[in-house]
Amino acid sequence: MVKMSLYRSVFVCGIMALLLFPLSLSAQDAQAQNVEAAEKYNRGLELTRAGNLTEAIAEFQASLNLDSLNVSAWYALGTAYKRNKNYDRAEYAYQKAVTINPRYAEAHYARGLIQQQKESYAKAIESFGQAINNNTDYPKAFYSMGYCHLKLKDNEKAADAFQRATTLDSTYDKAYKNLGVALSNLGNHEEAIEAYKKAIGIKPTDGVAYYRLAAAYNKVGNHVEAINAANSCLKHKANYAPAHLELGDAYKKLGQYDNAIAEYRNAAKNPKYRRAAEYEIELLENPDKYSQ
Repeated sequence: MVKMSLYRSVFVCGIMALLLFPLSLSAQDAQAQNVEAAEKYNRGLELTRAGNLTEAIAEFQASLNLDSLNVSAWYALGTAYKRNKNYDRAEYAYQKAVTINPRYAEAHYARGLIQQQKESYAKAIESFGQAINNNTDYPKAFYSMGYCHLKLKDNEKAADAFQRATTLDSTYDKAYKNLGVALSNLGNHEEAIEAYKKAIGIKPTDGVAYYRLAAAYNKVGNHVEAINAANSCLKHKANYAPAHLELGDAYKKLGQYDNAIAEYRNAAKNPKYRRAAEYEIELLENPDKYSQ
């Protein structure tokens, strides 16, 4: 009986050892796997910083093969694909990141930028909205949302988004400039003028902002200020045809027809604006022909 009892004890201990040993080995393997995944992820970051994007992508993929739930690796993979101009795969990687962690605001924003790049503006707006839902202090997300609304010609929503971006970041010159665009599109030219002035106050070298300011001044009949703004544009953006058109319109309204024709001729040097400029020249040079 003693021998039988001893035998059973040894047998039970042996079975327990066999059961426990694989579990212990599996834990060691998992730990080693996580270490390897982290090493490949960090190597991918180094390669990305060095601009070796193809190699970086391979490292991130290898890391994810070992740990498919690493949201940082999915985000980094998306960024590498984006920098490599592979936008479909970048969007997929960012989507994986937000699927694993729906509160990952930066990944929602990054996915939105890809969708914006692909001109999928409605989808981009939704992604930017998700980013904002998870981080309300996100001026870039509000700006990008406004940009997409502007592209969809929804100027009221665009203006609201740009306004919220400037509320969060009072130094956001692009947000002020595009707020001006949305307001101008809505016919609120006086408010647009103030927005353009704020943009210029932050970035005095922005020639396009001066051009848009000139256009708004022409809309409200302040042609002298339109001339000043258009000339300021040309100081920073030489030979910019839209500014020459605004100068032509301002001089025309002031009755300075020779100056107007000269500016329209400058605008006509750009093929994109030639037809509009030559039409204005024709009206001024042949007034009797079009008087009726």
